[in-house]
Amino acid sequence: MGRKVVKIDFSFLFAIFILSVVPLGPHFWFFIPVAVSLVSQSPWKSLRFLPLISFIGGIIFIHKGKIAVTSLDLLAYILFFLLGLVLVQIRARKISFISTIVWPLLAATFLSLLLFFTEHLISKSLTFSQWVNAQVKSEIFPYFFQPEAWSEHSLGFYDSLLAPILRISLPAWFGCMIGLAFFLNGTMETIFKGFTLKEIRHRLNLWTEFNAWKSPDWVLVGLVVGMGLVAYEQLFMFGKEPWIRGLGWNLTVLSLFPIFIQGISLTSFLIPRASFFFLIVIFILLVWVNPIPVLVLAGLSDLWFDFRSRIRNTDLD
Repeated sequence: MGRKVVKIDFSFLFAIFILSVVPLGPHFWFFIPVAVSLVSQSPWKSLRFLPLISFIGGIIFIHKGKIAVTSLDLLAYILFFLLGLVLVQIRARKISFISTIVWPLLAATFLSLLLFFTEHLISKSLTFSQWVNAQVKSEIFPYFFQPEAWSEHSLGFYDSLLAPILRISLPAWFGCMIGLAFFLNGTMETIFKGFTLKEIRHRLNLWTEFNAWKSPDWVLVGLVVGMGLVAYEQLFMFGKEPWIRGLGWNLTVLSLFPIFIQGISLTSFLIPRASFFFLIVIFILLVWVNPIPVLVLAGLSDLWFDFRSRIRNTDLD
């Protein structure tokens, strides 16, 4: 009698590892949602309590001061676990996470503003600028938010132009980081699930909806209104109404996020259909050029010209 081959589910081992090290620091917090979702769907019911144990362990370490965090870090930590539960519900109802990608973005932005107003009520003297200065070094934000990431010859550009925009639109950037975490974790879970499917055609079907995803039309309204408010405040208010400028930049950043995701969707659609030369061009743009503006521009172009419909019609001809 031959030995029974035991298959190792590496995605499940990955999830256990992430939830085990979460209480030790924020380095792996970004992967909490997919880990929570995978473990919660485990056939071993006893292990479904692991996300709760991991969450409590992290809160204890934060409370005891073993992990230095800002209030936005703590909010992100809580939201990451909640996003894991959202992924569980989405999978249970057989809904694609792509169709709900805007909601974590908006919810996180609203909660960050609510957090500021709560802290402002507790400490009457706390201004938005002071709050931003305390939060800008949160682990949730990219490293380019901090001046240490910039060289001496580019530090002037950061201080004079980029830093004021980043700081005044901090709630929207926080929402974008949570939205990006939801997108990446949902994508990772889709990949892990795809590995368990035997037929390649079934694996490819998992990406059909993602390749066809487009930004909602309201993002163009938000983009135009946001940039219009920034221009109005600078040209007619002469920089004396920062709340108008802040509203404008936050609307602009929020509107650009779905366009950025559409750029990724367009890229995933084009790569299997591209010629070798065009594939090299895409690779160079994404590797050697900053991919964020490239993908935003790709998403914005697709929003206007609908490249995928044109390509599909060409394929049918």
